[in-house]
Formats: sequence, C-alpha cells, structure tokens
Amino acid sequence: MKFRRVGVRARATTFDLDSAVLSRSVGLIAGKWKVKIISHLFGGTKRFSELRRLLPIVHRGTLTYELRGLQADGIIDRTQYSTIPPTVEYKLTARGTALRPVLIALQRWGSTQKLEVSPTQITECFRSPRSPDLCWRTGRAEGRDQFRGLRWPNRDRRFRQLGLRG
Repeated sequence: MKFRRVGVRARATTFDLDSAVLSRSVGLIAGKWKVKIISHLFGGTKRFSELRRLLPIVHRGTLTYELRGLQADGIIDRTQYSTIPPTVEYKLTARGTALRPVLIALQRWGSTQKLEVSPTQITECFRSPRSPDLCWRTGRAEGRDQFRGLRWPNRDRRFRQLGLRG
C-alpha cells in the first residue's frame, strides 16, 4: 500500500547567520526603547508630548535620540508644524507598519518561552550612567542596593511608578 502526501509540501528555509540583511534588520529595532515607541505608534499619529506621557521612564533626550534614529532608518515619519510652541508629530511609514507581524510573532514566541522578568531587570533602567559597575548584568550588585547613594532627583518618583520602595 502506498501513501500519498496530501497538501502543500513544506519547503525548508535556509537561515544564514552571517547575513548582512539579518544583522541590519535586527539592528533597526535593536535598542532599549525602539520597540516600545513603534508599538505605541501602531495606534496612530502621536505628538512628542504624548509619547513622553506614554513612556514616563524615558528621559527626554533619550526619546529624541531614539526617534531620530527611527526616522533616519525610515521607520517613522516626523512632521513639524511651525506653531508657537513648536508641534511635532510622529507616525509610522509603510516600512514601520510592516514590522507589526514581526513584533506579534516575537511576542507569541516570548509568551511560549515563559520568559521571566526579575525586579533587578525592571529597575535596570535606573543604573547610573557614570557607574556602569552598578548594572545588574555585572552581578556586582543586586536589587535596590545598586541604587543606594545615587543622587537622582527623580529616583524616588520612578521607584513609585514601578511599585518599588526607594
């Protein structure tokens, strides 16, 4: 008795780890805040102040830097109006909206992997830029102890936003 395969033949996909296209594609969305910025822009056009409210932990300069990088890569479009005060709006380009299925697939993969986030990873954004040894990745300090002695004026407010004690 012979069996006949019914349906579509599965095609083996090749995966080239040294591909420059893969490196460039991952580099476009690599960064601490780029994926969050892109996901907020999936909801439509946002003003700079709206993005600041949606991402309260991100410093203004960091947000500006990430937005300019996304604009240079052609993922978002920036529209500046000559009003007083100046108004700037950001929206996704066609290239940016094409990232939606990619990010959805990445989210599904992450939910199946049971990825856990520790409190030290949540508070990693509060490490001092002048003291890289206080980062949770180095293993030299853990938990909130890494923030003792930091002189950030907004440190306590940021801890409260995350539900942590300062």
